[in-house]
Amino acid sequence: MTVLVGSSFVCAQGENAAACAQLRHPLPPARVDFHFLGQALQAAYFRSHNVLRLELQALAALVHHHICQAAAAAGWPAADLADVAVLMGSSSYTMADTELRQDAAAVAVERGNLQLLAEALRTAYGYRQIHAFATACTSSAHALLQAQRLLDAGVVTRALVVGVESFNLLSLAHFHSLGLLTDEYRVFGGNGFVLGEGVACLALSAKADGAFRLLSAVARTDAAGLTEVTADSLTAVMQAALLRAGVGAADVALIKAHAVGSAGSDTAEAAALQQ
Repeated sequence: MTVLVGSSFVCAQGENAAACAQLRHPLPPARVDFHFLGQALQAAYFRSHNVLRLELQALAALVHHHICQAAAAAGWPAADLADVAVLMGSSSYTMADTELRQDAAAVAVERGNLQLLAEALRTAYGYRQIHAFATACTSSAHALLQAQRLLDAGVVTRALVVGVESFNLLSLAHFHSLGLLTDEYRVFGGNGFVLGEGVACLALSAKADGAFRLLSAVARTDAAGLTEVTADSLTAVMQAALLRAGVGAADVALIKAHAVGSAGSDTAEAAALQQ
C-alpha cells in the first residue's frame, strides 16, 4: 500500500495552501523575452522562481527545501532524510545552468544532465539514494510509478517523489519552433499551451495511515508513432489503471490531462476519455 503522508510545492500561483486558494482565481502568466532566428519575441510563461534562470546550486537548494517541507509534514525526522529514497523527474534538467555558462571558454558535454542535479543534492545535503527520471513530459509520473513499485515490493518503506521544472531558453525555443506556444491556453483546444516552472515533492509511506492512497499506476508505450498518440493506446492504459485500482470510471472525480495543445494529440486524448 502506498500512502501520501506529506507534500510541499510551489508554482506560479504561490506555495502550498496559498497556491491552492489562489487557483479559484488564478493569476495570469508572466511574459518573458527571447530570441529565435534573429527575431526578438515574447512568450507567456508561468513563473514561480525569483530569478529567470536558476544555477545548479540554487536549483538544488530549492528542491532540498521542498523535500524538507514534505518530510516535516509527514513527521519524518530531518536526520533520517539521507537514507530515504528520492525519486526525481524533470524535463528541464539543469539546462538553465548550462545556458548561464554558455559564454565560458568550454562547457562540459554532460552539462544539462539531470544527474548533475542529483549529484549536487548528494554533495550539498547528503542524500544517498537519488534516482533521476528524464522521459520528457512523463518524467515525474515515472518517478511516482517507480516509487509505488519500490514501496509495494517492500524494497523501501518511505519514498520522496520530486517533480522539478525551471525556465530555460532551449525549451522555450523548441516549443515555439513547433508552433505549440500560445497566450491563452484552452483545454483540448489544440491551440498550443503555456510553459511554466515549479517544484513539487510527495512523501510516501508503505506503513502509515493517511487520507490519500495511490491505488495504481500504469505506463505504456504507444508504438504507433514517435510524436503522436492514438486514442486506443490511451484508452488501454486508463482501463488498465482502473482495473488495477479496482474502481470504475464513474468513481473518478478529477482528471489531470496532458492536453498539450497539439491538435492531433488533444483529439486522441479527448476521444480516449470519452471511451
